[in-house]
Amino acid sequence: MSNLVTASVMERSNEIGLLKAIGARDYRISGIVLTEITVTAIVGGVAGYFMGYGFAQIIGQTVFNSSIEMKPMVIPIVAVLIVIVTLAGSIPAIRMLLRLRPAEVLHGR
Repeated sequence: MSNLVTASVMERSNEIGLLKAIGARDYRISGIVLTEITVTAIVGGVAGYFMGYGFAQIIGQTVFNSSIEMKPMVIPIVAVLIVIVTLAGSIPAIRMLLRLRPAEVLHGR
């Protein structure tokens, strides 16, 4: 997760430098990046849930000849874990983002 977010921040360093140069505060830029990361994590978690449920049904039918029942309590637990892991994994990228200097980034250094 950390590498994915770091690569995204490095890819967008010119945009981030420009935002800082025109007066955006660090907490606003961090908020934008964290919101993007959280939305991506939630979409990925939902897709993962349905794919996992589908694979569980396939394996359940193949191996046990019965369907697998999903407990409703799994959904909020997994959602909270996804958000925690995503935010914890993004800490190094956010720290790198806060150290960016607009002049250096925009001049290509």
